[in-house]
Amino acid sequence: MKIIGSQRRETLQEAGTNSSSGSLPFVILENEFGQQELWLENDSHAGYVIEVDGKGHEFVREHKGDNP
Repeated sequence: MKIIGSQRRETLQEAGTNSSSGSLPFVILENEFGQQELWLENDSHAGYVIEVDGKGHEFVREHKGDNP
């Protein structure tokens, strides 16, 4: 885990994630148990982020709308 200011940043492997899919700014991450989570690109999020293709993504707690 890398700490940058108030950001805690992990790679996909460090986070225990097996795969990712979707199109930016959204990605769907899947863990070793097959559970899927929606993450949104936000490289400057202050908190926990997972790095996908060199950019930080934050967990989507609630989603309203058509996309993704």
